[in-house]
Amino acid sequence: MTTNRIHIFLAIAILVYTLAGCSSHVPPQVPSQDPVNWNLSPKAQATFSYLKFQELNQQGKTEEAVQSLTKALEAADKLLSNCGPS
Repeated sequence: MTTNRIHIFLAIAILVYTLAGCSSHVPPQVPSQDPVNWNLSPKAQATFSYLKFQELNQQGKTEEAVQSLTKALEAADKLLSNCGPS
């Protein structure tokens, strides 16, 4: 009777370890490398580009900062042209 219990215990232990091993081999999801294209309003685009300008400027990336500032000004100009006289 004792041998039977040992065999049952070993069978259950092997089953548990086998099932646990299968569940731990799920491959991790790799994030997409494709760039995200946001459809921002002119106000949101102006704000985002200005904040990006500030960050790049603080990092000393002058050329990229100027490009972001140009985008911010273009978005602000577009926003202001929509607020013209009615």
